[in-house]
Amino acid sequence: MILRTEYLQTSFKVKITRKSILFNAILFIALLLNLVNLKLFEKTIIPIKIIATFYALGILSFILFKNKLKELSPWNPINNFILCLFVVGSCTTVSFLGINYYFAEKATENRTCKIIRKTEIQGPKYNRGKKTPAVIIETKKNSTKRIEFKRSMRAKIDEAHFLELELSNGFFNFDIIRNTKLK
Repeated sequence: MILRTEYLQTSFKVKITRKSILFNAILFIALLLNLVNLKLFEKTIIPIKIIATFYALGILSFILFKNKLKELSPWNPINNFILCLFVVGSCTTVSFLGINYYFAEKATENRTCKIIRKTEIQGPKYNRGKKTPAVIIETKKNSTKRIEFKRSMRAKIDEAHFLELELSNGFFNFDIIRNTKLK
C-alpha cells in the first residue's frame, strides 16, 4: 500500500517552470482574443473563409517552426500545434477585424436585405429554454449573415420580412454593421 501511494505521488508530479507559465499565459490570452473576434465578427459582413484562412496560417506556422518549438516549448507536439493554431489565428484575426472596424469610414448607408430564415439560438447548458432570436439575411455578395436580437424582439421578428442595415465601409472594404432595423 505504501509503495502504491508513493508511486502515485511521484507519477503525477508536474514540473512548473517559467516556460510553462509563459506558454499557458500566451494560450490563455489567445483564447480570450477569440471572444473579441466573436464580437467583431458579429459586426462585420465578411465570409467565414477569410477567417478560416487566418487560422490556416497558424497551421502553416506550426509546420514551419515545429523544430524550434520542440526546443522552446515545455509541451508535446499536439499542444504546440494547438498553441500555434490559436495564437496565430486569434492574433491575425483580431488584427484584421479590428483594423477593419476601428478605421472604418464614418459615413453610413442604409441597405435593405431580405430575411431568408428566422431562427433561434439555444441558451447555455442549464438554461436551454432561453433562446435568442436571430435572422439570416442574404448579403449583396450572395452570402448569408446571421444577426442576433434581444429576446424582447421576438414578436417584431415574427412580423418582419426585411432587415434594414446601417452600414459603413470598413478599412479593408468589408461592411461594418452600425445599426439594424426590422421592417
